[in-house]
Amino acid sequence: MDAGTPSVTADGTASAPASAPASAVRRSRRRRRLLATAVAVTAVTAGLALTGPSGPTGSTGSTGSAGASGSSGSSGSSGSAGASGPSAADVAARSAPAAGQAQPARLTLPEPTGPHRVGTVSLHLVDRERRDPWGESRANRELMVDIRYPARDTRGFPRAPQMLPGAAAGYDAMNNLGGVPRGAVDWSATRTHAHTGAPVDRPGGRRLPVVLYSPGAGDPRSLGTTLTDELASRGYLVVSVDHTYEASAVEFPDGRTERSRMLEEYERAKQEDRVTGLLKKISGVRVADTRFVLDQLAGLAAGDGSGAGKRSGDERRSGGENRSGDASRSHDAGRSGAGKRSGAGEGQGVAGRPGGGPRSLPEGLRGAPDLDRIGMFGASAGGFTAAQTMHDDARIKAAANLDGVLGYTQDDADPSNPSTVGTDGLDRPFLLMGKQGNDHHTVASWDATWRHSTGWHRDLTLRGAEHGAFSDTASALPQIAEQLGLPEQTVTRNIGTVPPRRAVAAERAYVTAFFDRWLKGRDSHLLDGPSAAHPDIRFVP
Repeated sequence: MDAGTPSVTADGTASAPASAPASAVRRSRRRRRLLATAVAVTAVTAGLALTGPSGPTGSTGSTGSAGASGSSGSSGSSGSAGASGPSAADVAARSAPAAGQAQPARLTLPEPTGPHRVGTVSLHLVDRERRDPWGESRANRELMVDIRYPARDTRGFPRAPQMLPGAAAGYDAMNNLGGVPRGAVDWSATRTHAHTGAPVDRPGGRRLPVVLYSPGAGDPRSLGTTLTDELASRGYLVVSVDHTYEASAVEFPDGRTERSRMLEEYERAKQEDRVTGLLKKISGVRVADTRFVLDQLAGLAAGDGSGAGKRSGDERRSGGENRSGDASRSHDAGRSGAGKRSGAGEGQGVAGRPGGGPRSLPEGLRGAPDLDRIGMFGASAGGFTAAQTMHDDARIKAAANLDGVLGYTQDDADPSNPSTVGTDGLDRPFLLMGKQGNDHHTVASWDATWRHSTGWHRDLTLRGAEHGAFSDTASALPQIAEQLGLPEQTVTRNIGTVPPRRAVAAERAYVTAFFDRWLKGRDSHLLDGPSAAHPDIRFVP
């Protein structure tokens, strides 16, 4: 597919000496724009606590529209997961590739450890009953999702890219990896271990337990590939969701790439003194996106791609009131009773060759989802989304939060502006996994959720970890640093001092054990207490 994505352009505010060539003027303007973007978007996501909590030291950076991970600000100032963000020097340095670099860095992802090969398909979903809350130029809300699943045979089916060119360009422009120069990594060259269009492995026609994944604030859905590939290799059908106009960039089947609009939204909200309202809207839109995807899975499970099935309003907890925010309430506005939604056949296609329509679905995918066994997890903001969606929608049976704050505050210790996850708690299994210093004793929103929850719950700390350790950054950044000759600090301030291989292994083990226990009924007892196999995991009493 053609990238179809414009590069970051000048905003007309920068200037250069009259004698400077046009290319120099453009570079100067671009550097100024990138600096403004990084600072403003970091502030948006930090305020929502959609990034990871800062912990006692307040040193974690915002994932924000920044993407891959948070980087700690040089001042280490407090605030929800990275109000500090990258320094101005970091941002300026990253506006050009590393000096003397002949080729951009190319990355590999950890190979899944489960018994199954992995297949994948990308679907373009259109919610014709909901106007897009961010995109004024688009009448309806449009999403891109990836479905991972155990594959019967992968011969002849190519490995899928982690990011298509347009999405990769958008991520490179907005990721917040302090110390990594822009343009220095070929993000579109990375191949996943999932094979595009491979047939689904369903011995005896059995259905597959479902796990949804929501990424961090501003991150692409592909930044959780290591864990989604792993779960698929262990027999799960995994659905990763891009939150359009919040994610750094989303590439659609018609070739257009929609970039994040959070910078503009934040600037407007700041001027109008309604930042808290914006933070609630972001969360509400995410939950509405997820519930729409759940609706579409009903059609896929029925085997006809019609999207028929109970709507999210009929599966709602606590007597029908949607309590995740105004945006989610508008998701159900004007509806009554059960009926067909815009179906899974509204516009789907195979990843890498999107737009093929319903017949492009891989063999065996129709009828595959088991709607009685649905879980959800996410990193950073995605962890909040998983918890809030489970609070609002009874279809989610278990949820895991990887280092995401669960309230609307700019200070982790501040209990004001709580979410309903915190005020009501959760009545189904819920797993917290945080970086060093983040637990239910130090993060106010976690404490509220812990105290009010009646369902099974655990709190785990990944010792030595920083916020970026809970995404693909954990495996990618050490490779980037080695290929570009970057200092060790670039790695440690983004993902911490925990050995990256052990961090990946621990996250895989505990997330899989959690869903195995609550969706498959298989208890490995890994969640019962400390394990010598994973010395970096601490159980928080």
